[in-house]
Amino acid sequence: MAIDALSELEHFGDGQRPWCDLVFEIVDPEQVRSASDRAQIAFHAVGTAPGGEIGFRARVPLTDWKSRDSGTGITFHWGDVQLCSTGEQTDRLLAVYEEWFDLPQSGTIVPKEISCTAVILGDDPQQLEKKKISMKLFFGSEAAHAPESYAELFLNFDLPAGRAWLREKDPGYRKPLADWLAGRYQ
Repeated sequence: MAIDALSELEHFGDGQRPWCDLVFEIVDPEQVRSASDRAQIAFHAVGTAPGGEIGFRARVPLTDWKSRDSGTGITFHWGDVQLCSTGEQTDRLLAVYEEWFDLPQSGTIVPKEISCTAVILGDDPQQLEKKKISMKLFFGSEAAHAPESYAELFLNFDLPAGRAWLREKDPGYRKPLADWLAGRYQ
């Protein structure tokens, strides 16, 4: 049975609902090739929520990360990550977000694939398969014409431990994140 996706919510004690930080079990991790023949790690992340199983698939490059020194001694590694729908599990993930964010339930089918720019936060991308990796995803290819479409989300994963996390970056990104998952921006 999959892990309870809502089991790691952090209550801040201010009487407000916690941010929607979700935890998933990683199943079926594998090395795959992208359409341009680049090596990637792909995994299916699944958890349970009150409406049933929720999940997504992620494809993360093993190579081709562009490194930049932040000027503070931390190196940031930039690349492209794809979040992929697994069908009903990902549609239910969108429904969990919409409910948690107090947005209308759209009943929308999540697009097959959403491409994001990603930055690995201080970790070495050569360690993707060996240790916990923390990255931030940027949803925003439309941001130049539609600034309201910009969103960020943390994707962390630990392949050896078999866990993945989707963590909110900021409540201001809730509606655009749900809109991206609903396919309103492509």
